[in-house]
Formats: sequence, structure tokens, C-alpha cells
Amino acid sequence: MNQLSDVQLIELQIATLFVCDPNGRLQFIREPGYAAWERDPAPRFWMGRTRAGNIWRFRHNLPTIWYSRSITSAISSQWPKISPSHQPLPPRFAPS
Repeated sequence: MNQLSDVQLIELQIATLFVCDPNGRLQFIREPGYAAWERDPAPRFWMGRTRAGNIWRFRHNLPTIWYSRSITSAISSQWPKISPSHQPLPPRFAPS
């Protein structure tokens, strides 16, 4: 069985939750059964934390200053990656 890495799982979660533009910026919340014009806009910012590091995405229509290296560095320093010993699930559900 081929297991996905933490980063691959977060990327899969992003693709499941949101419609993104070709640059990976968030456009809409992905809701089944809605026409494109009925979709709600995505949040301005979304972040997922993993043991491999943090992944964040910004909404497509935000000013480019939001994507600047200084902003993303500030986010990264405030939210360190989850420690390898972190157990996100209760032990009875964790893989053995």
C-alpha cells in the first residue's frame, strides 16, 4: 500500500475543500450540487499544519502584498510545524 505524505494529504484536502486558480490561489468553496455562479467565495486565508510543515493559501483576488515573502515569513514564524511526536488522533485511532 502506498501511503501519502503529510504534505500530499494537505494538498488533497485543499483540492477537496476549494476551487483554486492555476496559481493555487483560492477561488471558491467547493460545494457539490451548486452551479459555478452559486458558489461562495473562498476564505481570504487558509492554513493547514503538518509534521512536515505548514501549507497556506490566499484568496485569488487579494492584493499582492499579502503574498509577499515578509508576510509569509511572519506566518511561518508564528506557527511552527507540528512536532514529530504530536499525536493528532487518540492512541486507539493512531496507526500502529
